[in-house]
Amino acid sequence: MACEATLHVPLSSAYALPLAICLLSALAVAATWRAPVAKGTSTRSRHIVLGGSLALVLTVSAGLIHQARSAHITVQGDTLTASALFVSTTIPLSAIQFGDAVDASTLALPRRKLGTSTGSVQMGRFETETGREVFALRAGAGSLRIPVRGKADLVLDRPLYEEIRACLAARQTP
Repeated sequence: MACEATLHVPLSSAYALPLAICLLSALAVAATWRAPVAKGTSTRSRHIVLGGSLALVLTVSAGLIHQARSAHITVQGDTLTASALFVSTTIPLSAIQFGDAVDASTLALPRRKLGTSTGSVQMGRFETETGREVFALRAGAGSLRIPVRGKADLVLDRPLYEEIRACLAARQTP
């Protein structure tokens, strides 16, 4: 039996600022598009540059939204795979010390290795202040740090952790 749990990221609070910046950038590009053409500038080259800028802003916005909706954990067989868009980690269940989970609500992850950090949302690979690598999937204040032998620790939202634990318990029940 495979288990799957998705990180629930509230777009309104977590990505409000980045999406607002993208929206304002798109509006600025659109306003510039309609502005008078300066002497010596061809209309065609201006449209290419502005169109490319608008496409870039829209792509970044779509990427942020997609990332917020794609972070998940899958347990299949004897492995757990945590994924956040372009980065993932696969860990043997035997290496994960679920019973030793500790509160990570105030855990600072100052060094991003490969991931996204916007406000309270952190997804991907990070390093703690002590240099220990962690794979984080958290979108709020309540999170847990789960030690992993030989690999990066996991930092998960409490609801995500509880969902995975419940699924693993259901798998153990005959």
